[in-house]
Amino acid sequence: MLFSETRDGCSRVTSQCLHVAPVLRRGDSLLTPPRLVARISPTNSTDTYREVTAETRATDRASLLEARSLAERWLSVAPNDRRPREYLGRALLLLGDSMAASIAFERAAELGTPESRRALFSSVDGPRLGAVR
Repeated sequence: MLFSETRDGCSRVTSQCLHVAPVLRRGDSLLTPPRLVARISPTNSTDTYREVTAETRATDRASLLEARSLAERWLSVAPNDRRPREYLGRALLLLGDSMAASIAFERAAELGTPESRRALFSSVDGPRLGAVR
């Protein structure tokens, strides 16, 4: 959740998305207030997804710093586990520290299995590494 830009209410059956919510940090809580989706059309110039994503990005630095801190604490108790290194790499990448992220991902790959390395580096849409902004 700390890495998410949005949460949405999309149907698995119809693939129709009726609601979307920003991920907002308020103190130690994450809030996801839903909104009805309005897409750009000839009569409507708003794109709810674009607005919600912008709202999340305006407040996401605190979430990314918290994610980095959690990963560092996890890593301190599980130094030979690939998972905290992957998590740390994602946080660092989204915080803009690509060199440190690269080191974390490389170490995660060294500690992982062939399957975990494939999942880390060859995902079709990139959800494992997160979107680079």
